[in-house]
Parts: sequence; C-alpha cells; structure tokens
Amino acid sequence: MGRLIQKFDGGSFSNPAYIRMAAEQIASATRQGYEVTSVVSPSSQSCRDWMQMARGLNSQPNMRELNNLLEANEQVATTMLSLALESLGVAARSLPSSAIARRGAIRSQSDNLDIEQLELCMARGEVGIVGGSTSVLDTKSFDSGLQDDSDLLAVALASALDAERCECFVENDGIYTADPKIVSNARKLASLSYDEALELSHAGTPMMSADALEFAADSLMPLRIRSADQTENIGTLVTHSSETPLYTVAAIAVDDNMVAVNLTIDMNHEEADPFEGVSPVFARFSELAIPTDMLFIIAREDKPIKELGFVVKEKNLDQVLRIIESHSKRLGQPALHLDRGLSRISIVGKALASRADVVSLIFEKLNAAQIPIRLVASGDLRLSLLLPTEFARQSIQIVHQNIDLTDI
Repeated sequence: MGRLIQKFDGGSFSNPAYIRMAAEQIASATRQGYEVTSVVSPSSQSCRDWMQMARGLNSQPNMRELNNLLEANEQVATTMLSLALESLGVAARSLPSSAIARRGAIRSQSDNLDIEQLELCMARGEVGIVGGSTSVLDTKSFDSGLQDDSDLLAVALASALDAERCECFVENDGIYTADPKIVSNARKLASLSYDEALELSHAGTPMMSADALEFAADSLMPLRIRSADQTENIGTLVTHSSETPLYTVAAIAVDDNMVAVNLTIDMNHEEADPFEGVSPVFARFSELAIPTDMLFIIAREDKPIKELGFVVKEKNLDQVLRIIESHSKRLGQPALHLDRGLSRISIVGKALASRADVVSLIFEKLNAAQIPIRLVASGDLRLSLLLPTEFARQSIQIVHQNIDLTDI
C-alpha cells in the first residue's frame, strides 16, 4: 500500500468520543498497510476562547504571542490524538505545524514544506500527527480574523509526500445533492470534479477549504470527503472532471447569514472616483481573507450616481464596514445601505451553463412559489440566488424536487 493523508476537523476535538473515532480511522488505514500522516485542525471554539482571554488581558495584543497561543492549542489536539492511537497499539508522534512550515506562509510556500520529520516517522513505523496551521489576521476581530490553513496543509503534504490521496473527515459522510437536513431524499454523490467541489465550497457546502481544493486540482491530488464515525463508508471522491459524470446539476448549496452591501456614490461629489477607491477596498478584503460575491457596479442614467454592491457573510460585516469607512473619501463619501437576513442559494453543475431549459425551469418554479429573489449571479458552473432567509429552505426543496440532480 501507499501513503495516505487524513485530515480531521478540530471542531469536535474537545470530545473524547470523536478523538477515539479519528484514532480508529487512522488505525484502520494502518492495518490496511498504509503509511499515514494526519493533520488535525484545533477547535475553532477554543481558539476564540483563548483569543478573547488574551484581549481581556491586553487590548492591543502582540501578534507573535497570539500565534504562540494558537500553536499551543494545536498541540493539545495532536497530543490527544497521539495518546488515543497509542491506546490502540498504533505508534504515533505529534508535531507542531511550525515544524513543517512557517506559520502563515503555507499559502505562498505550499511546495516548500519541511517533510523530513514526517519521513522519519514513517521510517520508524509511526503515524505523524501535524497540528493544523491557524494564524491571526486581524486582532480586532478574533471571531472572523483567524485563518485556518489546515486543509491546505493537508493537501500540500499529500503532494509533497507523494500520497495516494488525501482524506478530509467532515460532519456528513460525503457530499450530497443538498443538505440532508433540508431535503430528506438528498443523494450522496459518488464522485465530483474539482471545479464543482470548488464552487460548492465557495457556496457554503462543508468540505475542504477553497484554497485546498485549488491546490488539489493543480497537483491532481485525489480527495475523499468522509465522516469519521463511519469506517466502512468511503464518502465522495473529488477528482479530475474526466473521471466524473457530466452533471447538469450536481448539488445545491446554501449559505445563510449573508448581507448585501450597497454603496451609492454621487458622481457630482468633487472627490467621487469609485473605480479608484474600489481596488484598495477589495485588496484589503483579500488580505484579511474576507470572501465577497455577487459584485456589481451600476451607472444610473436618470441620476448622476453609481451603485457598487456585493454580498458578504454577516460574521465579516464589522471588518467590511471598517474598511469601507477607512476608504470613504476615495470612494466619494458613499451612502451605505445594508440588506440583512439573506441567504444565498447556489445551484452547481458542469453542464448547467449549456442547459437554458433547466435554468428556465428553476426560475419558473420559484416564481410560481412567489419566492422573492433579490439578486442573481451566474457563471460557467454556478447559478446563485440571493433571497430572504425565511424562503431558503423552501427554495432548495423546490429546486431539488423539480430537477434531476444526477441527470447527465
């Protein structure tokens, strides 16, 4: 057998039962003859708790010391998993992410990892357990200012160690045509292309992060999206499009707690130059890893104004408003309007762009149900609809009921 990377979500790593399930998954793979390296992301809740405590002690905390706290949190998770593996008779060794890559540099140096210690672990017959890399991006917003690179680290290690595949263990036992909690007859997909998985990740489906999926696509690293509590269930394979069905619609994703941000700019204002101001605003969004979607700029013919609009997650809104305020002068002192309590429904499939009949049917059925759609955006693989959250569940059920989500 070859090598295998198994990445576990740290959201449940304060739960001993979950740690034991993760250990069983690793032990099962080693019994099959695989050389296993595991990546464990720390509990996001414990990260926030430590950060809030730090801010209570120091209102302007040092970034270096905050990152030291995060690394200590990683070591708790890796040590617990190592202990659980040893209880199953599997030799294991925990390693901090800083032993593999410099914190915060994985995104720019994914192909320059120090894998020597992991190679030594495998040579000794040990499972190397690496802490997922988490960094502080914004000390003013610990809830949304943390960047978790553990998915990216797992895929980068799979490539560097020439692994057979990378497995990501999540809440569901694979990727479904819709959230099973919303659509009772949602079906699990046996396989999905990198591009479709990337669109679904952007759209809110829980799996690997978008940057990890991009790295997997670039390096042609097969991924399996699985559940830790089902040893025999192999989940969903994410791989090259040539090895997956040509879905018209593969799946429907939903992202709740969205906010539509609208900036109205008076072009008669002496400093109004919205295009000059937009670039640094979105550059700052990128630096802080704030995702935006459904961007538009409209020039009104009846009035000397332009409108700039986009959609962000509610958890990022405070950061977004601070950035807009800091660039208000360059944007021409725009009037700000927020539309809150929205959800983004995204319909994803490789063949969707070429099926106008399917898109027409979607709008026909939603219109018949009087679903108030606020904004629409489309691309080669995705159709996104912004609507009030109270209509999100019904909209997903309507689309799923009327479209064959595994039609090829």
